[in-house]
Amino acid sequence: APEKRTVQAEGVLKGEPDWLCGLEGTRVEGYEIHSGTNTFGPNARFWMANGDNDGACNAAGNVLGTYLHGLFDDGVLADAIVARTGYTFVEDAGRGYRRVVPSPLPVKIVELPVVEQLVEHHNVVITVGGGGIPVMEKSDGNYEGVAAVIDKDRASARLALDLHADMLVILTAVERVSINYRKADKHDLESMTAAEARDYIAAGHFAPGSMLPKVESCLQFVEATGAPALITSLERAREALQGTTGTRIVP
Repeated sequence: APEKRTVQAEGVLKGEPDWLCGLEGTRVEGYEIHSGTNTFGPNARFWMANGDNDGACNAAGNVLGTYLHGLFDDGVLADAIVARTGYTFVEDAGRGYRRVVPSPLPVKIVELPVVEQLVEHHNVVITVGGGGIPVMEKSDGNYEGVAAVIDKDRASARLALDLHADMLVILTAVERVSINYRKADKHDLESMTAAEARDYIAAGHFAPGSMLPKVESCLQFVEATGAPALITSLERAREALQGTTGTRIVP
């Protein structure tokens, strides 16, 4: 297809790999993204409703790839994967199922020495993007990847602490932190002390996965260093650093 488009499609499970055994013949629905021409090898694991093969697994049978998107929306495959692997899935606001993993606090940034050298030579450094890739240090000093996700705000606070930064600045979609967000009595905060921030957190003013980790990360930095932190939008970053907007968190 010369232009990208989505097409609803149906398939039938073949029962391979092992964790699909017992589900042979189960119909699954989803959509395909058509753009160009696709070809499939002999290890395809799905039969499409039109008789074509789709998807593939590795030799161990624990990696499944398919061009049919949305397979987990009805929970059939999600239940099979949970039974086989112990993975945890949750419903994602009516959009199907999402695998969830732990989100531990970062304790060390592996590339810190390189980042420090770049900063010392006045380079603009882009790092800990998306929180970084989580790894665990083994007894022999090597690193091993782990099934986890590192919060980007927590990673930024860890980096600011390790670099002895003068200020932690977290940029987000809003100009200022608010209490009673999306309510009639919403109030934007110009500043708050660490104690006030903890009171707001206890009162449930900041949403988990949204503003809460940003405020908690600022608290970690402020309480450890005595230096201020700032939360604002990218568009108003200059004005916020000049003190005319944004929310400052101070000791």
